[in-house]
Amino acid sequence: MTEKGRSVGEILLKAAEKGQADVMDVMIRRYGIDVNANDDQKNMTLLHIAAENGHVDVVKLLIQNGALVNAGDWWNWRALHKASSCGHVDVVKVLIQSDADVDAFNEEKWTALHCATEQNCIAVVKVLIQSGADVDAFNEEKRTALHVAAQYGHVGVVKVLIQSGADVNAVAVHNQTALHYASTHGQLDVVNMLIQNGADVNALIEENCTTLHNAAINGHLDIVNVLLENGADVNAVTKIKWTALHFVANYGYDDVAKVLIQNGADVNAVDGDKHTPLYYAALEGNQGIILQLVCSNAIIDCKAIPAGSAGSQILNSINKGLKSLRDGNGMKSTLMSDEEKRFLWNLAFVLATKHRVIAFKLICAILSFITFKGIFMAQGYDLGRTSPWKKKKKMQYISF
Repeated sequence: MTEKGRSVGEILLKAAEKGQADVMDVMIRRYGIDVNANDDQKNMTLLHIAAENGHVDVVKLLIQNGALVNAGDWWNWRALHKASSCGHVDVVKVLIQSDADVDAFNEEKWTALHCATEQNCIAVVKVLIQSGADVDAFNEEKRTALHVAAQYGHVGVVKVLIQSGADVNAVAVHNQTALHYASTHGQLDVVNMLIQNGADVNALIEENCTTLHNAAINGHLDIVNVLLENGADVNAVTKIKWTALHFVANYGYDDVAKVLIQNGADVNAVDGDKHTPLYYAALEGNQGIILQLVCSNAIIDCKAIPAGSAGSQILNSINKGLKSLRDGNGMKSTLMSDEEKRFLWNLAFVLATKHRVIAFKLICAILSFITFKGIFMAQGYDLGRTSPWKKKKKMQYISF
């Protein structure tokens, strides 16, 4: 014990943490300390502590006095893992020069490159690669450094890894590529970079999800656009036969639904349970998507929608209106509920983007409380001789 009541070991641990190389030098020479002794809690050596805190002089002193550069703590983290994770590039250089294993795994099979990548330490990443680190080394989840960088959106690290030969289509657990991770987590810049360097936009994970499914599920409109522009299959199906539009209809991403439909998504695609996107939009009460699907000629099967579900009432009212038009019977707007009127208002605004004349007449019909016979211009419905909107040519369904 020292005169202040602290042990020599405690003083050394504190000195390593604070970077007091002079204190450590005196203590080591005076007491003949074993520099490879571990603390009781994490099994960390003095070298781990100094490396984690970025104290180059202390690291050099410890190595000169016999510190083991490849010693692991309880989780098999080496000093190089610690320094790399914290971005201490000078410490990393000293450790490598002292024969630290650049590809050593910790308990979860992370290398120092994984650690530096996760923390976006570009300078450390470059040093590790220049020192021979394996850019395609994978952890226990089979994730490479590129998967990690893609998930967190570290564009600079992604660029360095690709330039150093990283496999852009390497697959991790469940066959996920770096593009799957970037698409799931909304990393647009990474998505662009990966695609530019040959990433497969239609690669499948175990459940047959593509990158488009991942982006759509999470509502990442900008990434959905990029993927479609680069050849993503808009109607690709998962193992349960869900298209991207099924997911979007279920989760209520109106803008994403619009883009998918514009790019040829099948509005009447059926999943393994024989349900269409409209079924899920109605089930969840996603009125904006119900609107888009109906206007894009989605088949309305009210019997398939559970009674009492959020969208069943609005679908039933639409179907009754369409049936009335087909049968040639008028229906007064005074019989419409407020919800039905709001729906028609929304429909008018959607139509206004491409069919302003029809939209204007629709709004007038609602405002003046006249019959709304002829409102729905769905393909196959005869508007009748008395309709003020009768066209000589058969009306086509509305596309967005």
